[in-house]
Amino acid sequence: MIVIFFILLIHISITDAWDGICPSDALESTTSKVCYTFSSTTATFSQAQFQSNAAKHGWPDFWIGAALTKVYNDAGVVKIWTWEGLEKLMKYDNWGFNEPSNKDACAAVKTSDSTWFVENCTQPKHYVCSIPVKVDVCDDQWTYFSVTKSCYKVYFHSDWITAENNCVAQGAHLVSVHNKQEDLFIQDLSHCGQQIGDASKGTIIGLYTTTNDNGKWQWSDGSTTDYVPWGKYEPNYPGEEKCGSIYTDPTSDGPAGYWNNMGCGRQLRNFVCKKNPDQVNIK
Repeated sequence: MIVIFFILLIHISITDAWDGICPSDALESTTSKVCYTFSSTTATFSQAQFQSNAAKHGWPDFWIGAALTKVYNDAGVVKIWTWEGLEKLMKYDNWGFNEPSNKDACAAVKTSDSTWFVENCTQPKHYVCSIPVKVDVCDDQWTYFSVTKSCYKVYFHSDWITAENNCVAQGAHLVSVHNKQEDLFIQDLSHCGQQIGDASKGTIIGLYTTTNDNGKWQWSDGSTTDYVPWGKYEPNYPGEEKCGSIYTDPTSDGPAGYWNNMGCGRQLRNFVCKKNPDQVNIK
């Protein structure tokens, strides 16, 4: 179906881009990076430029974003059909028989045969709007993980509290982990690839407790504590070791992937910050 082309054009340079995201009530285009929403109400052509509602079908016709536009050149004034809001020449049209008549300045589509016809712009009709697809973009040197739709970055040599403060300064928190896939991703991101020394060579994560009995652990970003695969005999030393880490390489204290509790003031090899990506509109 042809759509009203009200696309916000933003020219950006994206170093890391992923599949676009459409709103939950929109349909994704199969041929271009836009989303479509369908109106269940009617509007004039001008009103349709500013309204968009979720969708029902079965209309006899509907507005598209084609409008007759005055263009001034050395020869005077000429009228050409462009996409409204873009002032963009048409690369495709599907005019019906004896169309465009140029008797009016706006175009609509017949749903019976998908042909276009010219109509008075003040005639109320259903309409379809296109909106930009959004893509997730991480800051430079941050790594995107599509499973969680989050951005991650490794920093080095810190205790838990300093690490969390460093993450917060970056608009992030120490990493929270919510499934095995994310667990393995964090290990892959922060490991060095060979057996290392003791637990001080581990990776700080955002897990901590305020209790003295190891009864309740939580994430510094406030997310649900729904995945905590403690290593054997962990957590231990209740009331003393109130922060969490992962051995992302084999150590003398445990295998790679081992979750350990530690003293919050202890310096470890590295830590991982996690934050939401920016969402950028693309045409």
